[in-house]
Amino acid sequence: MVARTDTKQEVKNKALSRLQSLRKKCDDFKETCFYRHPNSPSYINMNGFFMYFGGNKEGTMVNNPRLAIQYYADDWLFIENVQLLVDGEKMSIYTSGEWERDHDSGKIWEYCDISLNDLTMDKLLIIANSNTARIRFNGSQYYKDKNITLKQKKALRDMLDIYDAITSLSS
Repeated sequence: MVARTDTKQEVKNKALSRLQSLRKKCDDFKETCFYRHPNSPSYINMNGFFMYFGGNKEGTMVNNPRLAIQYYADDWLFIENVQLLVDGEKMSIYTSGEWERDHDSGKIWEYCDISLNDLTMDKLLIIANSNTARIRFNGSQYYKDKNITLKQKKALRDMLDIYDAITSLSS
């Protein structure tokens, strides 16, 4: 039996269909949209580890892949960087100097938003396909470990797949 391969148009239609399943927020002045997975946090004052990217309204062009890391708790860490432990192997993602902080009603949140390069996207793929992944938020004096959940890993896989599919069509 011969395996059927999709035509370029079928691949494009599948990629655009998957893109439509994402949350889209557009800025008409900048003529750009940002695409986020439906399972990514809706607000900054929630824990999160997720990828998102920019593109045009039609979704025929995507760019500017980004990683958002959010820490939400009762106590400040004054996060300086993060470390990852992925299937027992240590991994780092450069976030130094990019952390922002806020608070309200006895809760705090610290977060960073970084631009992704090919090396960091490769690391996200390793995390997305891992059995276990934990993130350590290293603060100025203390640290806190959190698991990267199955839901977060699936969202990473989905976003990486969609981004790769759309960018491969535009090249």
